[in-house]
Amino acid sequence: MKRISFFVGPNGCGKTRRLVKAARSNGKWPKRTAAVANTPFVRFERSSKNRKVFRVSPTGITKVVSENLRNFFDSDGRDTFDVSDLLEAIGFHPVVELEVKLGRARDFDLRQITSDPFEVEAISSALDVLRPEGGGRFELSRYSDSFTRSLRGRNRILFKYIQELKRAKLVSFYSLIFHHRERVPQVFAELSSGEQTLISTFLFIRSALPDLGALFVDEPENSLHPEWQRQYLEMLHMALGYHEAKIYLATHSPVLVSGALSSYGNDVEVIRVDGDKEHLVDIRQKAGPESVEEILWEAFETITPVSHFLSIELSRILQNLTDGRINQQEAEEEIAHFKSRSYDRTQRELLDRVTQNLEKFLPNA
Repeated sequence: MKRISFFVGPNGCGKTRRLVKAARSNGKWPKRTAAVANTPFVRFERSSKNRKVFRVSPTGITKVVSENLRNFFDSDGRDTFDVSDLLEAIGFHPVVELEVKLGRARDFDLRQITSDPFEVEAISSALDVLRPEGGGRFELSRYSDSFTRSLRGRNRILFKYIQELKRAKLVSFYSLIFHHRERVPQVFAELSSGEQTLISTFLFIRSALPDLGALFVDEPENSLHPEWQRQYLEMLHMALGYHEAKIYLATHSPVLVSGALSSYGNDVEVIRVDGDKEHLVDIRQKAGPESVEEILWEAFETITPVSHFLSIELSRILQNLTDGRINQQEAEEEIAHFKSRSYDRTQRELLDRVTQNLEKFLPNA
């Protein structure tokens, strides 16, 4: 069984229904399942003990981030590397800052928040640093030596209990500051929808580990530019780490499937959905980009901007026309079909020029 399964096809073909059906029939998995709904219309079953569902929306994103991000900056930093790797992959420095403003409360027994004496000392130390200015920023990131490791360990403990500190009125306000390589620092709410979606999806998946058996994702291409679509499966694997969950995706993005085939070809199956019918796309084990282009044509009837596959198909059409196996009208119809599925202007202009010169390839021309 392939580890990665794509349900593909145009809008209205039923690929999302097929994904939901697979999620509902996944009682065969002894471990929990998780589902990510990137559209408001997909009807995954509700969350339960063994099923987690993330509905990507402004409210859903805020909830996932607030509930889960602090869990990944724990005192020993195990998951810091995972979050940092994701941030770097989408254009950020591997640093998140915690901005804190202190509240009015002073006399509060921190042992009401945690019974761990090391954590009590770490929180007390952090609050002492903040008091002269009434607030400040702490860095949550990778560490490079024992000194910064101890400081950031303290900072992560402060973040771990930040909501409890706010309820105790020791903290009046906090926010997370992200540092993009090409922009000024921004709070999470100011990031692009694609950035928020990737970060929150990553955190959601990590929260479902370690006993995740299967992951279902509907239309992950929403809000993502093409380069992130191409890297999407790599980012999912980054989130899953060494955990071998089965991955199901419904998509109409050739770029997303192309990226998966390029990185994980042997572990990928592509299923074209047409209502109640399914067709397993033949993924031949070939070398070179032309094999990916053939698969994308069979799965989506679309062609990539720089397409060796299209060159081969045009050569076939022109040779068949020259040999008399098809007539000019049939050649024009085949080329028109390719043109209707192309999304590249230069490519469409090429197809127009070929059509205009078909007479040169007629028998006895």
